[in-house]
Amino acid sequence: MNSGVPCILCGRRRFEHLVTGYDRMRASVSDYEYARCAACGLVAMRPLPTAEEIPGFYPDGYEPHAAPRPLRRDKFINRVAIRYFYGADSLAQPRIVRKAFRLFSGRIMRDLVEPRGSCRLLDVGCGAGELLVHHRELGWEVTGIEPDACAVAVCRTNRLQVHQGTVFDAPFDGRQFDTILLSQVIEHLLDPIEALRKVAQWLAPDGRIIVMTPNIRSICFAWFRSCWFPLEAPRHLFLFDPDTIRALGRLAGLRALRVVTRSAPWITFSVHYWKTQGQVLPRDFAARSAIVEASARSMRPYQAWRKLSAPILGLYALAGRGDLMRAEFALPTVP
Repeated sequence: MNSGVPCILCGRRRFEHLVTGYDRMRASVSDYEYARCAACGLVAMRPLPTAEEIPGFYPDGYEPHAAPRPLRRDKFINRVAIRYFYGADSLAQPRIVRKAFRLFSGRIMRDLVEPRGSCRLLDVGCGAGELLVHHRELGWEVTGIEPDACAVAVCRTNRLQVHQGTVFDAPFDGRQFDTILLSQVIEHLLDPIEALRKVAQWLAPDGRIIVMTPNIRSICFAWFRSCWFPLEAPRHLFLFDPDTIRALGRLAGLRALRVVTRSAPWITFSVHYWKTQGQVLPRDFAARSAIVEASARSMRPYQAWRKLSAPILGLYALAGRGDLMRAEFALPTVP
């Protein structure tokens, strides 16, 4: 299909319908169409919403805005990883020890980021500040950006320095951060290229921008289609794969150091949507609401699904088809 609105990555105007999404968290009268650019492969909601419409997509009690959970130190391996790899003072450990931990750090406390420089962290879209709290406990200097007022209030209750707003109105000009994290944020933004360009202005010369986002090339999307949990219509506006996330960074003036995919525990939610809501929701809003509300009341852990699928999903992740993608960017090298 042709569109008057070009692809944000390549500028082409030809798209192929991919999937119809539904708001499976809170019933909506609307269906949400996702299309893939025939030239570069970027997946986007078509048409995109306006900036004024987006706040209405987020229900009260949206999970990323929930109160932070404590950093888990009960496991021996977690305490060792903090001492030798994740803690701000771990930079003083012998380099060979840190290299050894780097090999498997992605499987231990994987939400934390590796310290570098002076351990100054900016978390863009920090929600209620869980990652900020965790890194502060590890000795980092932490700062956040979050548009939701309720989430910011939780952050400030925990004495976190958080700007309520967006990257475009944040007062950080001239400040530098060693790590800038956008964890499951970029897919929510109307202009992800400009957002990356903006945060790159705050990055220390040897710093890193880490982008975590769902991977539309995931094997679970191929299995579950509209029931794939990370589709999360209508809150996810763009869905990337390893190629399109590299292109996004390149257009923002960054160089991609590495892009990897991981398995994630989302399969249990995808199974739940598939079993309780089905691939297609009825057009009648009352019937649609009844299905979505009943699904929300009957959520189950599906532990058997998670355990049985974990080995095969891990193999798919190594092949670039995991649910969650982690891209690491740096500033361009100076000739």
